[in-house]
Amino acid sequence: MAPHPVVAHPRVPEEHRERVRKAFLEIGKTQDGAELLAKIPIHKIVAADSSDYEELDAWGLEKYVE
Repeated sequence: MAPHPVVAHPRVPEEHRERVRKAFLEIGKTQDGAELLAKIPIHKIVAADSSDYEELDAWGLEKYVE
């Protein structure tokens, strides 16, 4: 499971979402980008989708939502 998900509202045009997605995936491939990510800390950027987080449904987190 990706520890730091980045999501976009559906109103954001697909072209913009794709450009941002590609930029995030590319940043870790450079030395400067890897150093920036290490400060978060993120060791590797990976593409994810909502199915990656389905296991969270079993955690019973609904009781913490107001």
